[in-house]
Amino acid sequence: MKYFLALVPPYALIQQIEEFRTPWGRAKTKPHITVKAPNSLSNPDQWLPLVTELCQRVTPFEVILSGVSQFGTTALYLRVLSPALIVLHQDLMQVVKPPLTEQNAYFEGAAYLPHLTLAHTESGITETDLAAMLPLAAAKWAQPTSFVADTLTIYRASPGQPYEWYQAMPFAGLMPAPTTLGQVKR
Repeated sequence: MKYFLALVPPYALIQQIEEFRTPWGRAKTKPHITVKAPNSLSNPDQWLPLVTELCQRVTPFEVILSGVSQFGTTALYLRVLSPALIVLHQDLMQVVKPPLTEQNAYFEGAAYLPHLTLAHTESGITETDLAAMLPLAAAKWAQPTSFVADTLTIYRASPGQPYEWYQAMPFAGLMPAPTTLGQVKR
């Protein structure tokens, strides 16, 4: 299994992004902001307790999505502004301790650029599609929007399979969301 750690935007924003993507097909994963790439996260027995402990010390923080940009001709994304997210990424790097070669390969550490991918050529979208999407995305997300990140989400995938939700880890002081339709008793 492979895992990665992410922030998931509010449901309303997920819907907006998925509606925007619809004319060009489905993305491999739900909208998210990768906080820790899958390198050095194959064995959860080694890193999950440490990440859980870290999340218990993290205070919910603001994430601002401000404008649209591209990674060359392969990806279109929303820019993410959040000093606390950078700190969380750095703290996760200290906990997981991926080798420098892996950090460089996955653009982690000093090279980390938080973003929320709107479209990527790995999902079957062409470079021509990305070029057509850019002005539409820029118009749709012309005004910054923000949300409070209160949970770190873990995704996992078997070899050759897409990533799927695995576990949510609320930040300090937050009660986990109910996992059933019943009410939470206090």
